[in-house]
Amino acid sequence: MESQNYVLHDKSNEFYWEGDGQLSIKTFRYGRALYKTNRGFFAVEEGRYLLLNEGAYTIAIEEETEVESFCLFFRKGLAEEVLRTLKADSGNLLADPFKPLNSVDFFSSALSTQKSTISGEI
Repeated sequence: MESQNYVLHDKSNEFYWEGDGQLSIKTFRYGRALYKTNRGFFAVEEGRYLLLNEGAYTIAIEEETEVESFCLFFRKGLAEEVLRTLKADSGNLLADPFKPLNSVDFFSSALSTQKSTISGEI
């Protein structure tokens, strides 16, 4: 089955899932979600987001109140297509638009949406 881009917006105080997922960006309000990936453990809560590579992961939510999720999922190959259009010149893109793409792998990390000294300097 071919993957698609989609948005997940939901609320729950308990949730558990494990399996293979798409490249995604996740954030939560009114509580937190705990993720386990091959790169470590991540807690995602209000004011933070998680950029998650395609692949295996586990998510668990266990809160007394409902946690609101907002997650963007990207179809397989989208990141590679975007990277190729940014790096290749127009002539190469027109001459071979279906050239096989190299894999893109981001470093999974939970990041804060608040300004810090480091982000202010970049």
